Amino acid sequence: MFIRMSIKKDEIVFIINPVSGGGKTGKLWPEIEKKIRQKFVNITVLFTKKKAEAVSLSRKCVIAKVPIIVSVGGDGTISEVASGFIGANNKPIEKPSAKSTALGILPMGSGCDLIRTLQIPNNVDKALDIILQGKRKIIDMGMVTFKNYQKKTEKRPFINISDVGIGAQVMHIFDKQDKKWGPFISYQSATLRGVLQYKNKHFKIYLDNKLIKDQIMHSVIVANGKYFGSGMKVAREAELDDGYFNAILIDKISTIKFLMLLPFLQRGIYAKIKEINMYKVKNIKIETNSNAFIELDGEQLGTAPAEFQMINSAVSVFVP
Repeated sequence: MFIRMSIKKDEIVFIINPVSGGGKTGKLWPEIEKKIRQKFVNITVLFTKKKAEAVSLSRKCVIAKVPIIVSVGGDGTISEVASGFIGANNKPIEKPSAKSTALGILPMGSGCDLIRTLQIPNNVDKALDIILQGKRKIIDMGMVTFKNYQKKTEKRPFINISDVGIGAQVMHIFDKQDKKWGPFISYQSATLRGVLQYKNKHFKIYLDNKLIKDQIMHSVIVANGKYFGSGMKVAREAELDDGYFNAILIDKISTIKFLMLLPFLQRGIYAKIKEINMYKVKNIKIETNSNAFIELDGEQLGTAPAEFQMINSAVSVFVP
């Protein structure tokens, strides 16, 4: 669903994650701010100082009915800012409409997968022009329940993709390893290590309350958007506004076969691969006794068991 609104240039809040993109955002911000002030008369700038702070900053803005909130950072920052639109009852704080708070995206991170689905250019001037043009799309989000590292049950919204398995293993390694060679090389190194170290795990998978799998498996991907892993089009058929997840289930496979299948998985071409199955669903439940990491929107936050629920029409986002 698309909505067009008129933009008042003095009604905009920017939430900036200065450490996104390996610290690139903070270093470039003074120059970026100059460009912003050429397009907008008055802006409010809020910097995050710790993880998840963007959620509370965004929520305060939504409650205050700020017309536009812009996320400045990568997929993790976008996810946190979007999460601020969701209330304690797991529903949008306000129903998305032409008058509700809208989410703008200024991509500055290392991954930036959500913007690929939204077709937002990875360019500051063009991204700002999209906000000024005022075209918005109402999209869905997901809510996941999982175990954090304190072994407590936690709920977290997400906007793009979550996975239990290899992707989360890679992010777990990436978060802990030295990034002196920059985020891109560090991520490639973490990917190689993750693939070589990863072990298949026993999962019970329930889709819309029906038991689908009870076996040794490789991974489960829960997609709202099409891309993850810095450009892998793993969920080619996913739509951000259709009210469904694409659940991609990867059966037990060897490391060598996974590497052989990876080019097909990266392009979302796996209809004839028997080890990979895709389902359109609203609810996914994963049970396991294994130490299975969970990742959402590029952040590794805990472990399974996990349950995913769809939040229909959660937020309106500026799009081309």
